[in-house]
Amino acid sequence: MIFKWMTWFSLVVIICVIILLPTSIKGGISIINNLTHEYESSAGNFVEGHIDIQNNGQNDQFVRIYKTDYFFDYLGTVDYGLPGTNKRSNSNWIILNSDYVTIPAGEILKFRYNIAIPTDSLIGTYWSIIMVEAIPEPDTTQQEGLVNITSSIRYAIQIITTIENTGTPDLEFINVELLEENGEKYLQIDILNSGSLFLNPFLSLDIYNDKGEKSGFLKSSKRKIYPGTSIRQKIDLMEIMPGKYQALLVADTGFDDVFGINLSMELLTY
Repeated sequence: MIFKWMTWFSLVVIICVIILLPTSIKGGISIINNLTHEYESSAGNFVEGHIDIQNNGQNDQFVRIYKTDYFFDYLGTVDYGLPGTNKRSNSNWIILNSDYVTIPAGEILKFRYNIAIPTDSLIGTYWSIIMVEAIPEPDTTQQEGLVNITSSIRYAIQIITTIENTGTPDLEFINVELLEENGEKYLQIDILNSGSLFLNPFLSLDIYNDKGEKSGFLKSSKRKIYPGTSIRQKIDLMEIMPGKYQALLVADTGFDDVFGINLSMELLTY
């Protein structure tokens, strides 16, 4: 197992105190076979996939299906760009059988799509979005002079293709801060996927007091990071008493590489 270390630094805190909708809702439509479709294959191969769309309503539902790119960063930016604009977009590889479908009331449509992976020299993970959007029926009962507001439901299905036996996992800690907010204290971690493979890191924090005794083991939930994207994660520190600590922050990506940094933390109180 390879362990990659980052820079040692000190942190001080004064303590005062993916648009993705649920897969089922009442009425409308729902996606019943996951919002993330992941494939591993070789350049030049042809992959088949499907999206199962359920009409939960009592009337036929008209649905629009289209492609977008997808990018996000740790600052909260989310961009559903034009298909093929991201340098790691696989949108142009995806063939949709139709742009519009009608789903009868109470039925499930298995919408099929194909992925034609180019024969180019491809390395690592490529991704994009298939949007599934319910188109509301026009309101024929609207009275003249009144403004009618309608809403539509759409689901973003992430389509991920990784070229097998290629790519390198790599991860960088952009920034790590001890913060307190609304009476809570936590470690805020900004992470960049600087490699060429899709990652889903698990963050953990081992904390030791000035006697070398273990004072806590904390963790965060997993979140997907595509190459070139970044995320912000938080680890709750409310259980840790004021004092000076040494800590080891580790990001386990599931590959042989494990990424970590040593932290010197001092938690202060009034």
